[in-house]
Amino acid sequence: MTESGSCRPGFLRVLDRIVPDELVEVEAAGFADLGTHLSMTERRSMAAEREAVDRYLAAYLAEHVGARFHGTISGVTRFGLFVTLDETGANGLIPIRNLGPEFFRLDEAARQLTGDRSGTTFRLGQGIRVELAEADQITGSLRFDLAEEIEQQRRKKERGRRR
Repeated sequence: MTESGSCRPGFLRVLDRIVPDELVEVEAAGFADLGTHLSMTERRSMAAEREAVDRYLAAYLAEHVGARFHGTISGVTRFGLFVTLDETGANGLIPIRNLGPEFFRLDEAARQLTGDRSGTTFRLGQGIRVELAEADQITGSLRFDLAEEIEQQRRKKERGRRR
């Protein structure tokens, strides 16, 4: 019970004085639908904001294709790793085929990919160095390569030229 002797919160007592009971009951029936509509509208607006930010980041990073960045693995899937760049917060994908020449197994429970031959493991939350391979300004998507793998490929090419 409140100070005024009423069990109803203050805003409802004010509403009682302003709006007749019949109108409140009629309007109350639509509150659930209104709440659903507002939630859906908010989700749509958040998705639009994320898409706009992704496109702006991709446009900015398009000028930096080939650059290397520090990031954090933010998702582990059967088709690759999602990485969030530490510097910009941009998100992108390292396709599983770009992780190396071996087969990688997904352990969903541990949220990690493990290489069959080398035992190399990529875990959710692990820091990683990536090279920006592609930035699509239209879709806002980024594709990364594993910086270590790129470096190994370059060394192999250099060794081949020396022979």
